[in-house]
Amino acid sequence: MPIPSRIEKCKGAMLGTAIGDALGWPNEPRAKNRKKRIEVTDHFVEWTRSSNNPHWYDEKILPGEYSDDTQLTLSVARSIITGDWERFLAEKELPFWLRYERGGGGALLKAAKTLKGDTGLGSLTMRGIISMRVETGRRCESCLTSLHRQKSLILKN
Repeated sequence: MPIPSRIEKCKGAMLGTAIGDALGWPNEPRAKNRKKRIEVTDHFVEWTRSSNNPHWYDEKILPGEYSDDTQLTLSVARSIITGDWERFLAEKELPFWLRYERGGGGALLKAAKTLKGDTGLGSLTMRGIISMRVETGRRCESCLTSLHRQKSLILKN
């Protein structure tokens, strides 16, 4: 079997991210799964999620559908390809993401709305957003360094 090219590796990483997200999303504590006892499985499942955007309702999640984790991974990848990833993510991807987001955490939603101009928080740079506490409670200060390294690797091929 031949060694995959860098492009094939990137495609595989994106596909693997989406598959892992679709398998894991129903089991996340903050996924708002209506089922009280969640059975961990090795296949895609249909489930019902409580949603509150734009109003309270139950949203049916079909087997294999993915969350904001995959949406944002793809947004960052598209941004890196443009060359000026920080500006593209802040000006195009995150504001547009608000139209189709699924399961975004409070801090990220606030940052995206700020970039779009939907809040009274004034201007916010990507560096400011990346240093914000994210939904999982982890700091994301190393994201800039990591993304710059990824950009360098992608642009080499």
